[in-house]
Amino acid sequence: MVGRIPGPICFMTDEGIDEGTLSRTRMPTPETSGTHTLTPVKSKRQLTDTEKKLVADVKNALQEGLAPIIPIKSGAYWVTWVENNAKNSRKMSELNTAFKANAEAFIKALEDAGATVKIRNTKRSAKSAYLFHWSWKIALGKCKASDAEKMAGVDIEWDHGDDEKSKSAALEMVTGFGLAVPPQSTDAPSLTSNHIAGKAIDMDITWTGTIKVKKKDNTEVSVIYMANVNANTVLHTIGASYNVIKRTTDAPHWSVNGG
Repeated sequence: MVGRIPGPICFMTDEGIDEGTLSRTRMPTPETSGTHTLTPVKSKRQLTDTEKKLVADVKNALQEGLAPIIPIKSGAYWVTWVENNAKNSRKMSELNTAFKANAEAFIKALEDAGATVKIRNTKRSAKSAYLFHWSWKIALGKCKASDAEKMAGVDIEWDHGDDEKSKSAALEMVTGFGLAVPPQSTDAPSLTSNHIAGKAIDMDITWTGTIKVKKKDNTEVSVIYMANVNANTVLHTIGASYNVIKRTTDAPHWSVNGG
C-alpha cells in the first residue's frame, strides 16, 4: 500500500526515483526541452526505512501504470464500503454444513417453544472482521489508532492525528456496523472469528416469562427469560446439547466452540 510521504519527493522524472534522499525539486522549464532533469535544492536528508518503502511503492505503481493508493480515513464511509466490498451474511445457508445443521436444530427447538429468534450475522469476511476488530478497540479506548495493524486490500487510515478524532471516527463505524459494546460485549470482535469459517452465529433470542425448550435428546427444560443472555446458563446448556456453544462475554454470539 502506498501512503502519504512527508515532504515533496523526487519521483516526477523519466530517470526514476531517488530512493535514498528526500529533497524538494523544481519541474523542468521550456529551456530544458528534450530532457526531464530535476534540480534539487540545497537541503537533503536521508529517508527513513518507512519512507524508502513508500517511495518504492510509488515507483512500482507508476511503472505499472497504476495510481498510488492513498488511505481513506476511518469513519462512516467504511460502513458503506463493507456493504459493497466485504459484505457479511445473515443467511443460514452460508454456514459450515455441520454447524448449520446444529444451529438450525437449536433454533427450531427455541421457536417451537415460543421464542423469537432474530439472526444478526452468520458468515463474515476477513476484511469485515478486521474493520470490526480495530474500530471497536479504538472507539472504546482499548488501543490507540496508531496501534492498528494494516491489512492488504483495506486501505484505511485509522490515525487522524488526534486521539479524540480517531476515537470518534471509529465510533461511527462501530455504530454503523451495529457491533455489541459493553455491557453486552466486553470482547473486541475477533480477527480470527469463527464467523469467517461459517462456524458461528450472532442472534437475539427473546420470549416472555418461562418456556419449555427441548434439548437434543428431547428432554424438556424450563427456561426463564433473562435480559442478560450471557448469564442464562440454563439456555447455554440447551444450546450446548446441540453443539452450539455460548460465548458468555458477547451477548448475541454462539459458535462451534464458544470462540
